[in-house]
Amino acid sequence: MATTTVANIATVLKNLWPQNRVENEVYPDHPFLSRVTKDESFVGTDIKLVVRIGDGQGRGVTLSSAQSRASAPQYRRFSLTRSKNYQVFRIEGEAIEAARNDVGSLVRTLDDEIKGSINNISKDLAVNLFRGRSGNIGAIGSVAAGPPATITLSNVADVTSFEVGMILVASSTSVGANRSTPATATITKVNRSTGVLTFADGTFGGTNWAPNDFLSVSGDNANNSGSGNKALGLADWLPVTDPAALENFLDVDRSIDRTRLAGIPLDISSFLPEEGALYAVMECDRNGARPRDFVVNHTDYQSVLNSLGTKAVTKYEGTGQVGFQTIQINGPKGPVSMYLDQDCPAGTGYVLDMRYWKLYSLGAAPKMLELDGLPMLRLTDDDAYEGRMGYYANLGTTAPGFNAVVTMPSS
Repeated sequence: MATTTVANIATVLKNLWPQNRVENEVYPDHPFLSRVTKDESFVGTDIKLVVRIGDGQGRGVTLSSAQSRASAPQYRRFSLTRSKNYQVFRIEGEAIEAARNDVGSLVRTLDDEIKGSINNISKDLAVNLFRGRSGNIGAIGSVAAGPPATITLSNVADVTSFEVGMILVASSTSVGANRSTPATATITKVNRSTGVLTFADGTFGGTNWAPNDFLSVSGDNANNSGSGNKALGLADWLPVTDPAALENFLDVDRSIDRTRLAGIPLDISSFLPEEGALYAVMECDRNGARPRDFVVNHTDYQSVLNSLGTKAVTKYEGTGQVGFQTIQINGPKGPVSMYLDQDCPAGTGYVLDMRYWKLYSLGAAPKMLELDGLPMLRLTDDDAYEGRMGYYANLGTTAPGFNAVVTMPSS
């Protein structure tokens, strides 16, 4: 006698969908982006950010000597322009209609596309605010022709900046020409534990992509022309290396006063994590700064927390809907909150006085691009619609010297 099996009755079995919604697991929280002040009135051609880096030197032990040395105070003016960034999604008309309510689908397709697009461009902006205009989001540790064709990132923590479907380019320097073999490579898999990116078989046959090459999303990087196409980030305003002589950064030669024009460079890599963190705060105080934020990657935060052990003093803080635990560092001018942000490159921290930072934008960043009143455009050659988001913005500071870039301890 035949036995009825699941396979026999597959056509009459129901598909159960017990969840009420589909969760978006793509890194929704960005503490630094949430904490930086937003100024949405960036009209005109540029913004002038003026920094006073020196007082008049008319001083002497006699009136005549003071008079002979009288000089004007020193100012420098950064000329900040806007950077553009766009996010586009396309969706079929039938797909919108078929999933317009909970009966037809777990997600309302149009709503889901809009939220996902906002999340993606916001994530890109959050990464950009750290890594800066170069567009670099990581570096190659090793590359294998395979199969499978893979890249292992030099810093596993950078994996949070990579997604399936990203089209990457590589260059030997942060602003250098793109490698040619292949010209681009599209990610097909991401291992978020090991930092291994997988690509289609054959991608790296005869490749000239090499260890230590910089990785960027195609079009974001300089490709041997200028300094890159993204907005400025902390890496630009607070470089680890000293500005070159006669540098032109937003019309300013920062080499004349490295600290006051390009921030305080601190290397605490040889310190114990807790001792290094306190040293960084103390050095900022010595330079006249009053920082309240110390932002680091998860790896570096854990190192400091482990180093402190039971001595750690923590505090829960938040901005809007983004909340996070902080380690309290007792600085000479009050407590400094160390917090983690996955967008901050591991191995680099920033001690910041957030009073002097703003994300300047022309309207909200990001926003729907709908000046014509149409949130979506109907495609002329397809039963589909296109939505566009973007922003015109840049990051600026009026006191670079009250902030520090920190090379963190490795353990």
